[in-house]
Amino acid sequence: MGDRRLLRANSEAKTATIVAVTALASAEDRDRALLAGCNEVLIKPVPPALLLNTVRRYVGVPVSSGRAS
Repeated sequence: MGDRRLLRANSEAKTATIVAVTALASAEDRDRALLAGCNEVLIKPVPPALLLNTVRRYVGVPVSSGRAS
């Protein structure tokens, strides 16, 4: 992953929200994903509430402060 152009080269992906879910947990891996065009990087195992709240935040649904439902 060299730069932001890799994920954003396709015209349909230019404005898409991209959330990477990965087991690669180093700071360098996170930085590489962000430079490739990801909006956010979540490290596995991802707690279900974190995944749900991340998706909600990007689609404009209020994020719950309690139980993920």
